[in-house]
Amino acid sequence: MRVSIRTSILVVLLFLIILCSSMLITVFYFNSKISVQFILKDLMRNISLHMADKCVNYLYTAETASKLSKNLTANQVVQTQNPKILLQYFRQLLHVNKQFAMVTFGKVDGDFFMVKRMPDDTFSTKTVRRTSKFVYSTWEHENPQWAKQYPNAKESLKTAFDPRKRPWFQESTKTQKVSWTDVYLFYSDKTPGITCSTPVYDKNKKLIGVVGIDISISGFSFFLGNLRIGNNGKAFILNHKDEVIALPAKDREDIRKISQRHDDMKGTVSYKLCHAKDAPNPTLQTFYTSLQLKVKNNKKLKSRFKEYLDTTSKKLKSNYKSLFLKANEMLSDEIVNVSFEHGGEDYIAMYAPFAKEMGWNWKIVIISPEDDFMSVVYWTNIISFVIAGLSIAIALIVSLFFSKRLSSSLKTLESEMEKVKNLQLNKGTMARSRIIEVDRMTLAFEKMKSGLRSFKKFVPSDVVHNLLAGSREACLGGEKKNITTFFSDVVGFTTIAESMSTEDLLQHLSEYLDMASNTIHGYQGTVDKFIGDAVMAFWGAPHDVQDHAILACRAALITKHQTQKLAKKWQGNVEWKVRIGINTGEAIVGNMGCDDRMDYTAVGDSVNLASRLEAINKVYGTTIVIGESTYHVVKDHFETRLLDFVVVKGKTQCVAIYELIAEKDDISPAKQKVARLYTAGMLAYNEKNWQKALEIFHQVAEQDPQDQPTHLAIEKCERELAGN
Repeated sequence: MRVSIRTSILVVLLFLIILCSSMLITVFYFNSKISVQFILKDLMRNISLHMADKCVNYLYTAETASKLSKNLTANQVVQTQNPKILLQYFRQLLHVNKQFAMVTFGKVDGDFFMVKRMPDDTFSTKTVRRTSKFVYSTWEHENPQWAKQYPNAKESLKTAFDPRKRPWFQESTKTQKVSWTDVYLFYSDKTPGITCSTPVYDKNKKLIGVVGIDISISGFSFFLGNLRIGNNGKAFILNHKDEVIALPAKDREDIRKISQRHDDMKGTVSYKLCHAKDAPNPTLQTFYTSLQLKVKNNKKLKSRFKEYLDTTSKKLKSNYKSLFLKANEMLSDEIVNVSFEHGGEDYIAMYAPFAKEMGWNWKIVIISPEDDFMSVVYWTNIISFVIAGLSIAIALIVSLFFSKRLSSSLKTLESEMEKVKNLQLNKGTMARSRIIEVDRMTLAFEKMKSGLRSFKKFVPSDVVHNLLAGSREACLGGEKKNITTFFSDVVGFTTIAESMSTEDLLQHLSEYLDMASNTIHGYQGTVDKFIGDAVMAFWGAPHDVQDHAILACRAALITKHQTQKLAKKWQGNVEWKVRIGINTGEAIVGNMGCDDRMDYTAVGDSVNLASRLEAINKVYGTTIVIGESTYHVVKDHFETRLLDFVVVKGKTQCVAIYELIAEKDDISPAKQKVARLYTAGMLAYNEKNWQKALEIFHQVAEQDPQDQPTHLAIEKCERELAGN
């Protein structure tokens, strides 16, 4: 590549400035990013500790209340035989402990008592009494509007609610001590929660029932919804099955996304917690996939957190230290930090399991976009980019000042070359350049355009366009294609030439050929050559053209009408008429001739037949004759008539030929009737029904006495009848 010394200096200057600026900015960016990520991970650890502290307050209050309820019931302070006292006691527990969702007591005989906190913070009680045949559920609502959603019910023993089948009842009676269930969906409203249950025994150590305190995990979800982690950070809690038990929520509709409905083959409907891989939050889904991949590739990836907790706990005041140590025990010593991409954005996440000693195995997941905490770094980078950009801008201004003069002429030249590629060879002189080399290129290019304009006049423009677009040299060769060939000739051109001066003849002929050429091009045809007053053209090459036979016929009709207009315009002693032959079929199309001189044309039987059809107009006194193959393509679009069955020169078999009259919607009913009557006569003639044919042709002659094909057909019929 050749460049001037000035351009070289400018390029090197810009390169050095950009390189140095990029290196400094890159080093600063990555150092800052590492620092921010470290701070972010430390923040996530503190948030996890705070969430663990929240769990302690939530859960252990329920355990204390559960033990108290057990003792009161066992000592007959609160009697299970008196539901009103029992339910009133449950109301007091709910009133004092806002995090309790409901307090229940399930008896060994299947009876059940419950006080539930409703969404509007009112209380509703439910009593379930079992008989030998049915189960009766009775609700009492402080707010009557809940009666529609929680009505009284009478159910069969098989389908009704049975506390003895619930996990909290079974686990507590099995362990005979305070038990915690894993998170499940409450039967009454399908919201997630956890139950602290305690078995109650009488003085004889006989099981009376189980006291259960349900804590709605909705409280965790609302807490996570109000938790601020950057601008877009979110926190989640998973159980040991990696099911979502808490997610950021603003209302109960968000919380309901945790549950998923399942219908089995028997039509039974059940609800389960959604798995992390199917979580309603797409970011959590992507995190979980990234976490599984990281665990699979590096099973021993660990991040020690216990030392951090021990160090931090020393800084707490003594009255909070015991609570903090309980949270310290809940957090496992295995914390996993995961970086991943979602939706084209980078995220950082922390996965902190809870200790199994608590009776449930939960995990805290905190996810935050890096951009939330990288804004300071980005802003600093922006300042750096601005400074670097100003330096580059100054260099660019200097560069542009000197390069503008060099590039303007070259851009103009490039634009003109692109026009040449599209065969836009309009005349016009390009502006001269003060640079000698560019000026010489401009002059040479103008000479090339002039030569191409001349070349375009001798070769079909489509062929020239293909050569220029393909950047290849023309070579001998051809291909077989289905095309429609068009031949035209001026009637009595020799007589016209003898009756006119040379100047007038050339002017008239030039105007006629220009009209014919423009008409053919207008209907996507390719003009092959001019042979004196004759024109050869074809459709379907070098580019494929859809409905080329129809386009050729329309071009023929327009050429016929335009020739008539030219004849009226010239008002000479000799009338200008045109004869046209059209045929469709396979032909060899391509460059033919020799290496030094070639012609893009078409050859073949279908081409020869088109030429014969043009000449046959002279016999029948017609203007446009089309071949049988063309007729079958265009018959639904144009009005034609079966002209005759003939053996053209060069052929041994008889072929049908048709006269093209007009388009279907551009012919009078009278002419259409004559054309179709003539066709019927010709069909009768072909069937050797001479007498019927003769009668039909006489009818045609009566309606159009000047029709030459009709008189020829009558003569043929009379000869056949005389011969027989």
